[in-house]
Amino acid sequence: MKIKSVISVCKANKTIILSENNSYQWISDGAAIYPMFGLPKMTKDQVLTMFDIPEDKRNGFYFEEKPFPRICFDDSVTDETKLERAKLSLYVGGIMLEPLKTSQGITYIDERYLKPFDNTPIELYERNTRDGQTYIAVKEGFLLTGIITPCDPINEDFVNQLNDLYTLSDMALENKGSE
Repeated sequence: MKIKSVISVCKANKTIILSENNSYQWISDGAAIYPMFGLPKMTKDQVLTMFDIPEDKRNGFYFEEKPFPRICFDDSVTDETKLERAKLSLYVGGIMLEPLKTSQGITYIDERYLKPFDNTPIELYERNTRDGQTYIAVKEGFLLTGIITPCDPINEDFVNQLNDLYTLSDMALENKGSE
C-alpha cells in the first residue's frame, strides 16, 4: 500500500480521521480507511506534518481522532463474499466509479480509493454491517488493508442513461456484425 496515495485521498477531501486499535492506527477521509502499518503512533500535528500541510492551511482541514466505525476490521469474516472486478468503469458526476456485483445487485466504489493499491495484487470482498449496509473490504492476500464505503449514484436518471448506453452499444454491435 502506498502511503502517499492515502495522503492524496485525505488531502483531496480535506478530511483526516484517525482511529486506533491495539497494534496500529488507521487513517480515513470518512469514506475509506487504511491501516498505517509500520508507522509509529502519531498525533494530529505529526500527521499534518507528514501530510506536508503548512501551518497556515491546517485550519482548512477537518481532523478528528475517534473510535473505529462499527464495522468488522478482522482479516477474515465467515460471511464475506469475494467480488469479481469489473472490466469497465463509469465516469459519473466527476467521479470514476467501478461497478461491483454484490448480493444486493450492484454497488459502486470511487476508484481513487483504490489508488493506494496501485501495482499491488488485491481482492475486494463484500461485507455487511449488522443492519445490512454493504461495505467493501480490500485485502492483500489474507490481510485486510482497507475498507471502502460504496457510492450511490443510482437514481432514475442514472438507470435511464445506462439503458440508453446499452441500447446504443447493442445497435453498434449489430451494425458491426453486418459490415
